[in-house]
Amino acid sequence: MDRSIGCNSPDPGLCGCDEVYLAEIYLKLNNMAHYILDGKKVKEIDSLIEWGEWYGTADRHVAKTKITDGIEVSTVFLGLDHSFGGDIPILFETMIFGGEHDEYQKRYATWEEAETGHLAAVKLCKIK
Repeated sequence: MDRSIGCNSPDPGLCGCDEVYLAEIYLKLNNMAHYILDGKKVKEIDSLIEWGEWYGTADRHVAKTKITDGIEVSTVFLGLDHSFGGDIPILFETMIFGGEHDEYQKRYATWEEAETGHLAAVKLCKIK
C-alpha cells in the first residue's frame, strides 16, 4: 500500500496511525473530480459520498474478453481522472492479464475510445 501521504510503517496497525492515513486519503479524494456513468455517458459529480455509493455498487466494465485460459482483456471505467492534471479527464482503462502482453495498459477519455481500445487489445492478444 502506498503510504507516501501517511505512515511509512510496514504495519500501520501497530503504530495506531490508520485513522490519520484514512483521513488523509479522504481529504485527497475529496479534492479530486469524481465521475460516474449514466449509461455510457460520463457525469461529473461534486459529492464524494454520492460517488462512493455509486462506485461501490456499479458495474464499471465496458468490456471483458477471455482470450484463453489465463489470458483476459478487461476495460473498465475508473471514476477518477487519471490524466494527472491534463486538460482532458482520462477515465477508462484497458488491461491485459496473462500471456506475453501481461500488464499491458492503455487509458482513454470516453466510452467509445475505451471500446475501440478494448478491441485493439483483444486483437493484440490474438496475433501469433
